[in-house]
Amino acid sequence: MAYPGLYIDMVPKDGGNRFSGVMFGDFTYEPWSASNLTPELQRAVPRTLPRSTISPTSTRVCGPIRKDRLWFYAALRYEALDVSVVNDYYDKNPSPYLYEADLSRPAHDSGIVPNESVRLTWQATQKNKVQFWFTNQNKAREFYNIASNVTPDAREVSTRVRQPITLKWSRPQTNKLLFEGACGGAHLFRQRLSAECDDVLDRATIQAVPIYSITDLANNKIFGAPSPAIKPSAGYVCRSLRDHLRHRSHALKAGIEASSARDRTGSSWYTGDLTMTFNAGVPRGHAAHPNRYGDGYSDLQLFVQDR
Repeated sequence: MAYPGLYIDMVPKDGGNRFSGVMFGDFTYEPWSASNLTPELQRAVPRTLPRSTISPTSTRVCGPIRKDRLWFYAALRYEALDVSVVNDYYDKNPSPYLYEADLSRPAHDSGIVPNESVRLTWQATQKNKVQFWFTNQNKAREFYNIASNVTPDAREVSTRVRQPITLKWSRPQTNKLLFEGACGGAHLFRQRLSAECDDVLDRATIQAVPIYSITDLANNKIFGAPSPAIKPSAGYVCRSLRDHLRHRSHALKAGIEASSARDRTGSSWYTGDLTMTFNAGVPRGHAAHPNRYGDGYSDLQLFVQDR
């Protein structure tokens, strides 16, 4: 292992010569839940309206494309979430530099997480087996990063796309010798937009929006606009190769692992081109924050193990 920590090996399902499937559904709704909000807690938290709805569903089907030779396993999952945030409310003060909680409009965090996966297994010959796997996840959260000190108008709208892919080959050469090789990659795209910027990606347009991210020291609230307003692009690509042979009588393993990743250069832009600090509406400071970033890594491992 290149790094310390917990590793888990999973053996995914191939499919098989018989068509089959599984459907699962779950649903929770706030009126079905109990509340432990006592009068003592209500004195600490002025008012809260519990709200929680979670509804995951999934479907899995598998079967043969060609009997005894090619199988598929496909899965579809969809999860919706809507959870209230304690002691977080919309702003009802018309002044852009003062925050006043609107107790009739509590904040909530909502989002969806759809996922589609497919796995193909090809028994090319009696000894050669090839497995392919791909999954696509589109995650969307309308009120990303809100908390008891981050108001809904300072939220970020987050979209994330993850697309891992793997390809593996295995061949038991003899009862004592097994060859395996695998490669994989992943693509991650994440985009955070403020509600005011909508789908605008132009830096000059975003910095010209006269809405500012304000931190008030009097109540520790961040309101007005997200900080930052937008991170227009961040990509992640990795490629890995693992190849090893095993001598079963001695449990001998030897091989190579290689991986590389790059984080596409991105930016952090702010509406108004600054953030401000206030104390009960009195200015205390401001800062401009445009920046660019980029990162990446590569890794090469050679290993031999006999047991």
